[in-house]
Amino acid sequence: MIEFYKTLISLNRTHPYNGSCTDTSKGVLPLFETLKTTSLQCVKRRESRVDEGRWRGYRNPCEFLLREVPVHEMSELYPPGLSLDSRLPTSDQFTVTSVNGEVGMGVQSKLAFKRGSLVARFTGQLSNQIMQHSLQVSPDAHLHDPWFVGLLTHSCSPNAVLDMQRLEIWALSDIEPGDLVTIDYAVTEDTLHRQFGCGCGSASCRKWITGRREPVNATGMAYLQGLAAKKIKRIVLRQPRRGVR
Repeated sequence: MIEFYKTLISLNRTHPYNGSCTDTSKGVLPLFETLKTTSLQCVKRRESRVDEGRWRGYRNPCEFLLREVPVHEMSELYPPGLSLDSRLPTSDQFTVTSVNGEVGMGVQSKLAFKRGSLVARFTGQLSNQIMQHSLQVSPDAHLHDPWFVGLLTHSCSPNAVLDMQRLEIWALSDIEPGDLVTIDYAVTEDTLHRQFGCGCGSASCRKWITGRREPVNATGMAYLQGLAAKKIKRIVLRQPRRGVR
């Protein structure tokens, strides 16, 4: 599996897919074929629709799919070329919304999901770099998805968890329509693209979020010391002064 990831990273580095149709001799078709024969469904090629007999007359199978595959069979949340798996999430199930000025964007569910149920599948582009909105597949491979799963907000008591082998989201608790789908970033990431302060409001909130294998940086230490100083000040202010009635 690690060799497979390295192959895809090499393909993506040499022939980056930017959402437009490119000539098949430049790497798009080999990338489709590689993904099709593996368990990692980054791009699902529909065999009944993309065969040489069907897409002749077009520059490549990518152009055929963009023009011929009905819109209802594609995920509107992903760009053309990554949205051809009918099992991927759609705008009827989720909406990408602004959370607040500090958090940024998040994913809100339009459906109810019971604890232990499959919430959604996801896809993306493989890279060997840690980026904002990327998820760790292995120590040397990261899945970049700035359209859906990479926008899930963090919570120290999340309602969902990622399966990075099957590329699936599972509900840890009941999710109601209108709820944000949240995950704990430290569950999948050894090192975060950027550490940050957390205000999720959970009773188990860690206050400063890091990857599971990285120490708190200098900014985080100062942030936590500042929180501790404020907490001590509040405790002192609540205590009655001696000699004062």
